Amino acid sequence: MDTFSWQLGLALVLAVGINGWIIRIFYRRLRDQVLLGGIAVFFLMQCLWLASYLILVGSTLIQIGPEVALNFNDAPFAIVLGQTIIPLVALLCGWLCSSPKNPGTLVLLEQVNRQRIPAFEFVLSAFAVGLMLYFVGTVFVRVPFLTPAIIYFHLSFFMTPLLIGLCWRRYRVATAIFAGAMIIGGLFALSAGSRSLLFLPMVFFGLGAWFTLQRRSRAWAAVIALVLVVPAFYVSARMENVRKEGTTDFERDVLGRASEMRRLMGDSTGRDNVVSTLARGVERMIMWCNFVSLDLSPERVPFRGWGDFGTELRYTNQSTLFRDANEHLDESLEREFGLGTARIYGFSVSVGGTVPFPLLADGWSRGGIAGVVLLAGILCGLWGMAERLIRQVFRDQPHFVLALLAILLSSSYDKMSVYGFSYNLRYLMMQVLLWGGFFYLAGKFLFTAKVAPPDEIPSRLKRH
Repeated sequence: MDTFSWQLGLALVLAVGINGWIIRIFYRRLRDQVLLGGIAVFFLMQCLWLASYLILVGSTLIQIGPEVALNFNDAPFAIVLGQTIIPLVALLCGWLCSSPKNPGTLVLLEQVNRQRIPAFEFVLSAFAVGLMLYFVGTVFVRVPFLTPAIIYFHLSFFMTPLLIGLCWRRYRVATAIFAGAMIIGGLFALSAGSRSLLFLPMVFFGLGAWFTLQRRSRAWAAVIALVLVVPAFYVSARMENVRKEGTTDFERDVLGRASEMRRLMGDSTGRDNVVSTLARGVERMIMWCNFVSLDLSPERVPFRGWGDFGTELRYTNQSTLFRDANEHLDESLEREFGLGTARIYGFSVSVGGTVPFPLLADGWSRGGIAGVVLLAGILCGLWGMAERLIRQVFRDQPHFVLALLAILLSSSYDKMSVYGFSYNLRYLMMQVLLWGGFFYLAGKFLFTAKVAPPDEIPSRLKRH
């Protein structure tokens, strides 16, 4: 039976309710734990994407590979409610790491928006420019040491449009630079067939700007956003076809590649109906390994255990600055480390077509719920302590706190949605050490502007 069952519907409602409740606690009680709150937002969205996808396809039977299929009706509560494990762990770590002495994030935003801080505008502008660095590092500059560094900077700034959107009224220069960067970067993304680089920066910026609107304006903006979701997913699905069928050499002919994409998108519009096209667009938002691993292990796919854990941890933490990144990735896939672990669940994985194998799937594939709690507990504890430390060290420099949190969101929200424990541990430590050290030195020697302390902020804002 592959029709939508009431058990699956109930499981989805419970999962959405639990994750929504966790987000509410972070917003109202744990206002100084943004990084951990982002984890709950991610899993809430996963449940909503899944519900939308199952409704669009009209079936609960999903074909994973030539010989592997997943039917959500087989174990709906185990599969769907499993999406609440890591948010619950994040909530516990949030309670342990939160400090009443640290002002809430909205208080920090009020501080930086009450007066224009040139250092903060410079940082926001650098964030905006950095969103184009991926194309510079992959297309125009290919130097063994420099290219990975450029791409790393881009990945660090991936969530920063959210902060630019939150501060767009006061820091108009950075907003203008962001708009220009999105036009240029969007053309490159469209030519390369990259949906995430085309849509997500604008989505993050729009979300940040939405929070600055008045209640009535928010409602109208939300309605407009919901209307735009349909064409966005339609274009996303068409771009998938174009990327598979396109033949123009993007590196030599960017405009030719864009023209080819427009032609192929036009040629393919009559092949499938709108609903199936939208379903393919929504499908790309779902991290399938998080669901498949909960269904297949341990009955059909035995737990991996912990025998190779140390080996994978050491291998993942090898530097790729002096080694070809594709070569390193290819070897990790062959050894079934990191993204390569998806192979044991029937996914087709290669350098040109990797499959996200996130933290939930990583922990469950090793030891079930105990494995998830262990790995998530370590990472969530580190994320929570990192945020507490950042807020304490930069207590008098709220602009640096916000900048660091925007960078680290690319770890707790974005990277956690794609990679397992080893990569996330490495990425978190690199981000904290590199960017934390940079802003600390910058605050000491470069940007020494004084910002009004939280005590001077009206009490009505301190509650936020």
